[in-house]
Amino acid sequence: ALGDKTTAADIEGLRQAAFDNSKPVKLAAVAALGNSKLVEAMDALANFFGDSDNDVRKAALEALCGVPAGESANVKKRYLKDFMDTGDMPDDLKARAKQCQATP
Repeated sequence: ALGDKTTAADIEGLRQAAFDNSKPVKLAAVAALGNSKLVEAMDALANFFGDSDNDVRKAALEALCGVPAGESANVKKRYLKDFMDTGDMPDDLKARAKQCQATP
């Protein structure tokens, strides 16, 4: 799942990294999800929004911002709203999510 060509079939495995105790594992999974550019990755990325480490949260947000919304623009906007509504989300990350939301 962490290979160069992440597919929709890999997403569930990458989602499980959200429950790992290792920050490098989480960041690697988020990077793989983001690099996939798959709309299906948005749901898996949402699992990282509430992480205790703000670096992981930021990486998940940037990965989400990089997924082309296409016909799923409303879904992407919903995930960005979920990100902003996550408890204890720092203001700078909320502002970045708003920027991403405003970009078509």
